[in-house]
Amino acid sequence: MPPWPDRADDRYHTDMISDELRGAAFRLLLHTGQPASTAQLADDLHQPEDAVRNAIEDLHDQGQLRLDADGRITGVAGLSIQPDRHEITLDRRSFWTWCAYDFFSIFAALAANGQARTITPDTGQLVHLDFRRGQPQPAPLVLFLPDDDPAGRADAYDQWCPHSNLFHTAEAAAAWATDHGLTGQVLTLTQAAERGGHAWRTLTQPSAEQP
Repeated sequence: MPPWPDRADDRYHTDMISDELRGAAFRLLLHTGQPASTAQLADDLHQPEDAVRNAIEDLHDQGQLRLDADGRITGVAGLSIQPDRHEITLDRRSFWTWCAYDFFSIFAALAANGQARTITPDTGQLVHLDFRRGQPQPAPLVLFLPDDDPAGRADAYDQWCPHSNLFHTAEAAAAWATDHGLTGQVLTLTQAAERGGHAWRTLTQPSAEQP
């Protein structure tokens, strides 16, 4: 064994913790409604604080976390405990999301009841969308989902998330995307919930391998 830390092992360990950290932080924000500290997450993950701190820094650099002035997590996987672009009432508690796709994903993954409130870019109007057991209730709305994958993009919050929004018609969504030089898909409310719920569901439960 070399007398110095193996950098490859350090990188692997940080990546492994990062995978679990997003889920742990997501669940902690949901449960407490308060910022998640390094110490809390280290305790939840049964990992050294230094290793968790490194993982937090990496995820923040990748645009996967929002932090407060004390370095505590206030947003992860699109869920925020501080005011942001889209407001949601989730089982009678207030949260926010980074993009419209996020709130479909979160409600569906949790099979939760509540409501989302957001401004539609085509009209500038505030709209309300109800969810029952994770499913969006019928409404004359569609979701625009940009083509680019935001995972790992340091500019995801600023450059990708603002473009995922609700519109009143598919035609309005397509016209808005063209005007902004964007390509993407227009999803029905049901399609958005199905796709997002599948992607987010792993965040709602601890890994089977976690102690």
